[in-house]
Amino acid sequence: MVMALPKLEDASALEPTLRQTRVGRADFNPNLASGLRRSQVPKRTRVTRFVAPRSRRMDCWLQRDPKLYVDGMNLYEYVTSEPTNAADPLGLFKAKYHLEANDQALQSHMKSWECRSLVNSADIDVDLYDLFSPEYHFDADTFLSAISLLNGFKLSIEALDKEVDPCDCKYSKMKNVLIDFGKSLHVYQDFYSHSNWVEHYGDTSSVPQWDFSSVPTWLTSGYFLSVPPGKLSHGDLNKDHEDSPAGKVQYRQGSGFQIALMRATVETWDRVREFVKLAPNTYKCCNED
Repeated sequence: MVMALPKLEDASALEPTLRQTRVGRADFNPNLASGLRRSQVPKRTRVTRFVAPRSRRMDCWLQRDPKLYVDGMNLYEYVTSEPTNAADPLGLFKAKYHLEANDQALQSHMKSWECRSLVNSADIDVDLYDLFSPEYHFDADTFLSAISLLNGFKLSIEALDKEVDPCDCKYSKMKNVLIDFGKSLHVYQDFYSHSNWVEHYGDTSSVPQWDFSSVPTWLTSGYFLSVPPGKLSHGDLNKDHEDSPAGKVQYRQGSGFQIALMRATVETWDRVREFVKLAPNTYKCCNED
């Protein structure tokens, strides 16, 4: 059976250069990550491995997962056989939570596929390059540090956008604005999947959004490496996978994963609207016909 491919908007990962893989030339296979053909991939796309040719199954990779067992025991399976619900733009792990949270808000506010792709890529890349920086994930009770980080992103986006000329939209000027925005989205979204916010409100009539200012005394988040006595591990609270222990727990409002994703999606809409005001020049460039 030929599996349906993910939408192109969800299947990109932009970087300044095209990195060749260790298994051969970058044009070794016309079918690249997330089912994209070589001719469809922008010049700044990074490729880490290849999916099977069209004459074979479309839901498996030709090389094993560089991240090993992050998505299960099958190192060659593509997004755990869910290509219509998730994407693996980097060839490393299934990126469902963050891409779903971004999907509709970005499509509604950014006409440019390249702008949306760069935001999505920067969001996903936080899990690759800032994995052990707890403030980027609201891990280890770093609530104040994470809030400070988010405020820093806002100031940076505002300052960088002033260098963008809406009459001459140069990628080199827009790039850092969109990257900072994508990173900030990851931090906002991880709050709902990594803290006990969902656990605290899950059985109430409604789960509110956090104001990202005052920190309730009961609020906590998991620790990724060393867990202090009396604290929870990252795995105890992580809800950005629907099959994680905390993601499968059922509440009045749905599963932990479903509630976290809904709150993250609402937060993304709010932050995209805020981005329109913070970065009017970049926003205009991303919506040119």
